[in-house]
Amino acid sequence: MDLNVDMMELLDRYNVQVKRNYPGKGYCLVQCPFCLGESTMSVTYAEKNLFNCFKCGEKGNSISFVARMENISSKEAYILELKKENGTHKAFTAPEVEKRKLDYTQIDRVYRFFLSQLSLSSKHKQNLLNRGLNEETIRKNGYKPLISYKNKKKRQEIIRAILNHFKSETVLEGIPGFFKTEDKWDFMASDGFLIPLLNEYQQLYAFQVRLDKSFSDGRKYIYFSSSKYEGSPSVYGGIHVRRYEGSSTYLITEGALKGDVASFLTGSNIITIQGIGASHDNVVEYLTKNNIEKVKFAPDMDFTSNEKVRNSTIALYKKITENKIYVEILSWASLYLQEGDIVKGIDDYLLYLKKRR
Repeated sequence: MDLNVDMMELLDRYNVQVKRNYPGKGYCLVQCPFCLGESTMSVTYAEKNLFNCFKCGEKGNSISFVARMENISSKEAYILELKKENGTHKAFTAPEVEKRKLDYTQIDRVYRFFLSQLSLSSKHKQNLLNRGLNEETIRKNGYKPLISYKNKKKRQEIIRAILNHFKSETVLEGIPGFFKTEDKWDFMASDGFLIPLLNEYQQLYAFQVRLDKSFSDGRKYIYFSSSKYEGSPSVYGGIHVRRYEGSSTYLITEGALKGDVASFLTGSNIITIQGIGASHDNVVEYLTKNNIEKVKFAPDMDFTSNEKVRNSTIALYKKITENKIYVEILSWASLYLQEGDIVKGIDDYLLYLKKRR
């Protein structure tokens, strides 16, 4: 059975930015989700539904695009989309982790040792303090800097430390962000700091990177990824769960660092998605599995003016409430209309209130 999924629908689902659209010609140019840099991918929609990156060489049809984004086989991606079309799709569950060929127990061990080899710079520490975190929380949450492109010597020192610690030359195989070039291990280099992402079992399964300098399209966050290198796995961008000891309150928002700040300032457990259109099924799965009957939802306030954000916000709200979970929407729209982006996110709003006490 042929299954031709609309590429424009997939771009929206995975929150891929469209740079230029040529509807008369049936194609658009987007920011490649598989590259580390600012490369451009061509997407042909209409009936063909193909993609092709001019830099990393990733190309294929809509099914292979889903497979690449989800880090699953084309066969599994086909079944996934078929289930969506038939209305029988369910979120991936913990036993299905093996399908992704990612060992999250090993990833957690490697990433935590990796963090132990890095020291937070005063510049990044001040950035985090300015967001409302305190020094103890900064230390506990594990924010650390990446090593710049120029400092290959330091990166190799860290690689040797990891290989020696685990007494294995293959321990980095299957670990997102690490790759081999000329038969030597290396890891993604950039100027910015790492934001650890925790899954429901509190395993460190991925990093986001807060860049020191934004890309030309305004993006400040990317994943710690090596997917453009042959044999390196893609990052699975699921939910981030930050638990706050003693709290029974759950707050949902967008963005891991934003969630960490909100968790600290409100004393709440936080569930974050890494893009308002992403991981809706995973949120619902977590809530239902843990018998959570009530949540607070703090979307960014640009949903009042951005139709795409508004539609994704409504979609997540509906998906949660359809499962008989009560959702309290937190809104400061009137303040946002006055102050603009300085109070766009829940973290901005809470810090705004803290400074005015």
